[in-house]
This record gives sequence, C-alpha cells and structure tokens, in this order.
Amino acid sequence: MNKRLILAFLFLLSVSPLWGQTADESLEAMIERGLGRAGEQALILADNLKAKPDALPKTFEKGELRLTSYRGWVSGFFPGELWLLYEATGNDDYKALAQAFTERVEPAKKMTSTHDLGFMLYCSYGNGWRLTGNPHYLEVIQEGTGRRRKHGTVWTWAPTTICQESINVRWRGRLPGPVLSSYILPRSCGAGLPHSIVHN
Repeated sequence: MNKRLILAFLFLLSVSPLWGQTADESLEAMIERGLGRAGEQALILADNLKAKPDALPKTFEKGELRLTSYRGWVSGFFPGELWLLYEATGNDDYKALAQAFTERVEPAKKMTSTHDLGFMLYCSYGNGWRLTGNPHYLEVIQEGTGRRRKHGTVWTWAPTTICQESINVRWRGRLPGPVLSSYILPRSCGAGLPHSIVHN
C-alpha cells in the first residue's frame, strides 16, 4: 500500500508541470506566456504602490493586498522579481520599476536586528548590481552586510535558515575579501552537522 502511494505521488509530480500547458503549446511558448502574465501582474502591483512611497508588497490575503516596509523580511522580493523580469525580457520599463522599488529597500542596510538581510538586500540590490554594475548597489550590500558579517557572510542565528545561507553562499564569490560560510543542514535532511566552506 505504501509503495502504491509513493508511485502515485511520483507520477503526479512528474506530470504536474504539464497541467498548465495545452497540447499544442510548446514548452517555450508556455514559459513566454508565464513570463507575460507575471509581467502583467507586476506592472499592476507597481501601479497600485506608486502613491505609497515606502510600501512594498508582502502578500495577498482574503482579497486584500498586504504591505510591508523595508523592515519586512520579504521587502527585497518584489524589486528582485522586477530585476528578473528585466533580465528575461530586456524591457526597460521593468528596469525603471526595479530601480525605483530597490531604492525603497535601502534603509534596510542599517538594520542589525534581522537575520533576513540577505533576502532583503541581495534580491533587490544584488540583482540590480549583477545586471547593471551600478557601484552604489554594491556599496549598499557591503554596508548592510558589513554590519552583520561573520567571516564574510551575513550571519544567521537559526539552524534552519538554509535558504538564507544559500543566498549567502551564492553571493560569497561576488563580494570582495575572504569568506567563510558556516551553515547547519536542517535536521529534516537527516543531518545536523555544521559545515564550513572557505573561499579566498
């Protein structure tokens, strides 16, 4: 019985990417359609936030848009999404919006009470720097992470923050100086041993 459930789950998992795809639509067309829809939604969201200069989207619950400020751990996600849409499409409208919403996150560089600074700064300023080479973006990252650096990466205190640490590890080679990234694999992965990666 248990084996049947596992096989059924694996089958459903293998065909789930095809659920949104019509029989005559190529994978490339489906991706383009998805990017187009994501872009439309991002533009609507950006338009709704124009009159709220410090607001960033947090979630959509019970038919209502919930907002946050730069202090919210998700504050860098929307600017990051706009940067990725710009990267995928080359559309300068996305770039302009990404720049504007990235600026809203800048005060986070002064925060010392959060372990989510990687999400906040790397998604927004990190992608902006990666795609434009704007030195100010790198300065913001360095100032913000410099306040929370422990051996070169943003320090996190919870052993289950593997996603945060993955962002740190991804960016370790992009920031100047030697880096030691320490992280703990979640116990749910069957391990709880500390690991370190050193890079010069």
